[in-house]
Amino acid sequence: DQNYAFVCEQLKSVRQDLTIQNIQNSFAIKVYECHARIALEKLDTTEYNQCQTRLIDLYQLNENLGNPHEFLCYRILYYIYINNTSDAIKLIAKTIREKKRHLRTLILVLEFLTPGPRGIIISFLNLFGRPKMEDI
Repeated sequence: DQNYAFVCEQLKSVRQDLTIQNIQNSFAIKVYECHARIALEKLDTTEYNQCQTRLIDLYQLNENLGNPHEFLCYRILYYIYINNTSDAIKLIAKTIREKKRHLRTLILVLEFLTPGPRGIIISFLNLFGRPKMEDI
């Protein structure tokens, strides 16, 4: 899709600027979250994974910013989507062990596992009410 390719390139450019300038604040989190959501909607696992990897670091640096619970769900679903159930199970177990307050988040993930992968992603995007590609 032409629109997605254009938006993706623009967001990658902004992400590169953030990295070069070592910007690791709430704006950086918003950019990475936005790009990750759009990539998920388009099933672009490469772009999603790049964003998710950086978000893990950004959330550790900025504990009270962004949407780490939402992206924890997406990471579990991503592992399942790429048939990496081992890492999905490890992440679920680690989350339960370390952060019992996230149990409701994990239950939401499990409730959405019945539709196909695209249905799961769209359902989560709708659940969290986040911008999608069509909103840009």
